[in-house]
Amino acid sequence: DVALFAETWNRSLNLWEEGVYSASDLPTNFTSAFFDLNEAEELKSSFLSARTSILNEGFAGFGDAWLTAVEGQQLEEAKQLAGVCASVRVQIKQELTLTRIG
Repeated sequence: DVALFAETWNRSLNLWEEGVYSASDLPTNFTSAFFDLNEAEELKSSFLSARTSILNEGFAGFGDAWLTAVEGQQLEEAKQLAGVCASVRVQIKQELTLTRIG
């Protein structure tokens, strides 16, 4: 929800101005949501590393790599189904009633 995000963002800005950048810097009794800048830096690093790997593998970007993976998976599934003349899915529903007497 937008209001919760804005509240968390504003609280985080105030804490950053006070020198609190990570969850380990928070007071022990702090229970509100907070954007941890150290965690954000780790996520940014992971993102940049993944993007570099994707580009080095010859993909145009994340979307291209994802689409290629999906198409490859669909091809593998099609190969597995080749030669199968029918595919059947069975779903069984059960109900259990327990009665206690006494």
